[in-house]
Amino acid sequence: MVKEMMYKSKSIIASVVVITYNHKLFIQKALDSVLMQKTNFDYEIVIGDDCSTDGTMEIIDGYAKKYSSKIRVLKSEINLGATPNFSRTFKACRGKYIAVLEGDDYWIQDNKLQLQIDLMESHDDFSLCFTNRNIVDENKNEIKENTIPENLRTTLTYKSILTGVCPPMQTLVIRSKFLDDQFYDNLPKVYNGDIFISSFLSTKGKVGFLNLTTAVYRINANGVYSKENYFNRLSFKLNTYNILKNTLKKKYHVYLEKAEVVILQRMFVLLLLKGNILGHFRIAVKLLSHDIRTADYSLLRAFKLLFLKGLNPFKQVTD
Repeated sequence: MVKEMMYKSKSIIASVVVITYNHKLFIQKALDSVLMQKTNFDYEIVIGDDCSTDGTMEIIDGYAKKYSSKIRVLKSEINLGATPNFSRTFKACRGKYIAVLEGDDYWIQDNKLQLQIDLMESHDDFSLCFTNRNIVDENKNEIKENTIPENLRTTLTYKSILTGVCPPMQTLVIRSKFLDDQFYDNLPKVYNGDIFISSFLSTKGKVGFLNLTTAVYRINANGVYSKENYFNRLSFKLNTYNILKNTLKKKYHVYLEKAEVVILQRMFVLLLLKGNILGHFRIAVKLLSHDIRTADYSLLRAFKLLFLKGLNPFKQVTD
């Protein structure tokens, strides 16, 4: 159990970023889950709405009026996109720490914020911390619990995160002093905000973990990411890692390249099964080039993946 701390300062200790876009059906539960937090410090809620058109803003306005001393709202007259909206909302935060929640997810522990802030306060070398989460579908059916392998949860480092192990976004608490110009310049360029945020912060300090399930991630069929087909999602991820390579110091590139190789191997299989021989060949060349530089045998592993997954006559490739 984290030792209880008292926060005597009247300044904002934590900012809770809530990102919304057409979350009319879910935003009330999300905001209630933040407002139920029991803390011995002051926190603010900063809502960034990305030009919702479904009535989300009407609900948000009601909360902002009722909790005017706690909630601030950033509106937009045009659709900015998910990560530009994240970036401007982060910039508006005044807290020493920032917790993250998207408008279709929610927290389930009323002491989540207190426990994670206490953890960060007692470990000056932590740049971020996270917890377990549950995943549910739109009908609230639980799909799975805990997405981080058990052997990594308490020992997660930048090496694991940069190679593709991403802490659940709706459980993150980050130290805001590390959000510099490099962060704000490059976050809007990526599609995978969760990967970028965790990867960037993991290079600034250690990663803390609380073995509690504090949040629920809702798989929303109308979500931006849910609508993209599998190949497009892989392409977006690859671009995110490329931008991370342009953002982070060169010593981190070897780990980012490992994540890129895994993506390329999946694209290698998918393109062949879709009959895109030219695209398949181009990916093979990239993997071969990587192997020549590193002796990694990534192309051989790609063929193994093709044999194990792609050439199974009973397996269907779905987007």
